Amino acid sequence: MRTLRYIGVVIALIVCIWMHAEVAVYTVTSYHDIALTEGVTPVGSTATFFSTTARSTQITAGNDAEIVLSGYDGLHIISITLYMHSNQSSGRGSLQVSAGDSIIAVIADAPFADEAWNGAYVGGNEWVSIAVPMNGYNVRSGEHISIQVHATVNSLYLGGCRIHYREGIEKRMPKTVSFSTGTEREIPSITERNVGQGILLPSLPDADSIWRFLGWTETRHAHSTVCPNYYLPGTVYVPQSNITLYALYTNGSASIGIAQDTTFESGLYAIVSGEPYNCMMCGSVVDRKVQTQHVEITWGADSLYKLLQDTIPIDCQYYVTFNDSVATIQHEASGKWIGYYSSKSSKYLHSSEKEWNVMHTSRHSVFLFHDADVHGLMYGLHPNLNQEGTWYADTRLMPQMNQRFLLLFAVPDSDPEKTLYTTNPLSGVHLDNYKEWKPLIKNGVLYNPSRETLRIYSLQGQIIRYSPEDIYIADLPTGLYIICSSQGSQIIKWGK
Repeated sequence: MRTLRYIGVVIALIVCIWMHAEVAVYTVTSYHDIALTEGVTPVGSTATFFSTTARSTQITAGNDAEIVLSGYDGLHIISITLYMHSNQSSGRGSLQVSAGDSIIAVIADAPFADEAWNGAYVGGNEWVSIAVPMNGYNVRSGEHISIQVHATVNSLYLGGCRIHYREGIEKRMPKTVSFSTGTEREIPSITERNVGQGILLPSLPDADSIWRFLGWTETRHAHSTVCPNYYLPGTVYVPQSNITLYALYTNGSASIGIAQDTTFESGLYAIVSGEPYNCMMCGSVVDRKVQTQHVEITWGADSLYKLLQDTIPIDCQYYVTFNDSVATIQHEASGKWIGYYSSKSSKYLHSSEKEWNVMHTSRHSVFLFHDADVHGLMYGLHPNLNQEGTWYADTRLMPQMNQRFLLLFAVPDSDPEKTLYTTNPLSGVHLDNYKEWKPLIKNGVLYNPSRETLRIYSLQGQIIRYSPEDIYIADLPTGLYIICSSQGSQIIKWGK
């Protein structure tokens, strides 16, 4: 009996731990601001809000309001509750909640008095709880949760939301990382010893005299002049799920990308924000916001960020003039200013020559702001994220010195030579560099009299066979193949 009782207690404890859940309550503070007012959020998560009505919580007919949550990867959303009301005797609209490409909850267009919503109209300042019709959802890696309300008749009001969440079962299991080298070399997979401990990324030799190994990336990449985000060998990688990492190679020099600026002298810069936005300012102020372009940055061994590309497009270049503790920003291509409009009731980005206050924050970043109040709240140049994309706006925040904000990267004086990046270094892209060579094939056998290692690839660069001996190829499917040796390379057609 004691043994059974002990087992029962252990099971109960496990269930309690598994069922342990957290609550995060977010409250809308303006038409483009939302703040955590109760509970606990996942580490590294963010919440943004934007309403096309531009009237705080009010959503007038034909307009939308959207709350976007990021950083809930690997968690299980138990429920979502919205805090809403309508006009006193009217108000109609619809709801859609999505995670990545998945729609997880919908309320079709209906009056607020319909049972699908509240069952009655509620006006004034009375807020009611609207339970989102969903059965729970496991958030996958990289997914943003979008809560979008569309008003169709008169007004609906969205005051915030309550997220009830817990760890998903996948998040509690050690993850396995597999490796694809893009060459004949094989590396065994590595599994974490403990959940969240991560694994130490292995190193690789260069693929050949042309392609130099850089690190590991989470997706395949064809030959491109844009360097993708990658992780350096010898560093700890923490997988969010079982994943295959791909070896990334370059034909360029060891100096890759543009180093972060730390001098803050007046000059031409790219203005960049890191995770979860991974964006670079692009263009001038249009409709109270500045558009963005996706970029990748990495944190280097020299304790500086590096922008993983060789050039900065002209539309993403800004002349930043620093003068003591203030700065102005001018878009280089158009000559228009990145400023702001400020009154007691309205604040937004504007094409005016306004000086931003400069706060130096973590990791050589800066926060550009105005209209600070005694409570530490201030409006600043900051990215906003929703289902339609990412842009910079004049956002109300309470910044801290240990937070990372805008990163500056000085525009290079001249464009470097084109550098290629790929996870597929042996795809035959350099066949023209080899002299003509004719392999010896007879009776379905690729003969190898020199006993060097011969390699057979598909046209996509996947290695099919390799050996220092003769290679039997009679069983290969009909198609085109690349045969490579130190003497040269040749594309052959094999089969009927």
